[in-house]
Amino acid sequence: MNEKDKKILIELWENIKVARKKAKISQFELVEKTWIDRSYISMVERGETNITYLKLKKISDELVMELIK
Repeated sequence: MNEKDKKILIELWENIKVARKKAKISQFELVEKTWIDRSYISMVERGETNITYLKLKKISDELVMELIK
């Protein structure tokens, strides 16, 4: 993965963190609600792996549900 791609992934995850904080749920709660492995989320946060579309959709759907409560 080149540096440009890594930067994009980190930026994407920063946006997810902002949404998670607005939804007032912890990273642990997000892991529990999405059934996504905690180590995978950690790797995505650090820009070490590319998040799949389906996992990104799971996270986004959960955050949207939390935000509209």
